[in-house]
Amino acid sequence: MDYKFPIIKTIDNVLPAIKDSKEFIVIQKDYATIIDYVVVSAETFPKPWAVGGEFVETIDYNRAVRRECRGLMFHPETKEIISRPFHKFFNYGEKPEEQKRLGEPYSVLEKLDGSMIRPIMVNGHVRLCTRKGITDVAMQAETYIASRPNYIRFIQDCLTCNCTPIFEWCSPKNQIVIRYPEDKLTLLAIRENISGIYNTGAFYNTLVEDWKIPVVNQVQIEPKEDFVKAFSEATKSLEDKEGYVLVWENGHRLKVKSDWYVQLHKAKDMIGREKDLIKLFLKGNLDDVLPLLPEEDKKEVEVFCDKIIIEMAKVAFRLEKMFTGIISSIPKDFTRKDFALEVLKLEPKYKSFLFSMVGGGIALTEVMEHVIKACTTNKILEENRWLIRGIRLKEKAYEESV
Repeated sequence: MDYKFPIIKTIDNVLPAIKDSKEFIVIQKDYATIIDYVVVSAETFPKPWAVGGEFVETIDYNRAVRRECRGLMFHPETKEIISRPFHKFFNYGEKPEEQKRLGEPYSVLEKLDGSMIRPIMVNGHVRLCTRKGITDVAMQAETYIASRPNYIRFIQDCLTCNCTPIFEWCSPKNQIVIRYPEDKLTLLAIRENISGIYNTGAFYNTLVEDWKIPVVNQVQIEPKEDFVKAFSEATKSLEDKEGYVLVWENGHRLKVKSDWYVQLHKAKDMIGREKDLIKLFLKGNLDDVLPLLPEEDKKEVEVFCDKIIIEMAKVAFRLEKMFTGIISSIPKDFTRKDFALEVLKLEPKYKSFLFSMVGGGIALTEVMEHVIKACTTNKILEENRWLIRGIRLKEKAYEESV
């Protein structure tokens, strides 16, 4: 954490840093070009300094730039940077080099469990974006500020100064893990687009006070070197809170999360995608996840799984009727060829099931195994959706907040 944030003026400063890297994507929109990461490997965000050095004089520009590629936005024509949200920062203990400033003064902020929101100007109008741009979640926040002119004016002031205000959108319509009872758009930070410097002084305080923008809660503590480890251990036992963010004067940050939140987030991730939930259920592993979920999510999952098994049972019953009909229409000492000739008269999709049944397979078991195999990809599941009679889960695709 002993490096200065890299100067970024245009997209041409960034593209060389991610050249030939599969972890990053360049998203072309009519209102902006967005650079974001999609997966994280050990080398996605390497140490920002050159090999052998840990000081600003030996900073590797491209490595430092990679840590900025989490939603950078550039003007589609001029290529100039128009939005610079948080740089990539890590959990306590995740990166050894991130521990170097623990003895220096820092603040402790509440970690909110929502979606990161930042604004841009499009055709003279304020538009809100998540990391991926103007999305459904961003539109929720946009609707929220439409009747709150103080947000619009605050955002306009920030954008006029070529700064990015970074918010967290927490809403019952956008629940990640923690359930918030009402909509709230909270300011987390203001960042200069070109330098990457985080504003914490008079500029920040004046804007916030003038426009009465709610800011993230600061936890009152007395920072000291050995405090962080003890604080991390205490945070692990928290419930109903995600955790905290440690913020140094130079803008660098560390996340400290509770075990409760980490476990619950993993559980919700496992049941948030339809194909993963179906596979988890049919392989008998759902019992390991359900106890970790809030009651409302648990009921939603149980209702979905009940519907799935009922529809598969209906398909299995139909297969049994087909099988019985074929057996009754051919000689008792039938050959496999006799059976095959009858199967060919039916729709091709039934063929594999009926041949498995003539070999002793149980209809419902065969259907379940087929659905499990179909859950490899969304495309394959879609091709085999007739086995669950069109039942669908409303998937929840959450974007990382910070």
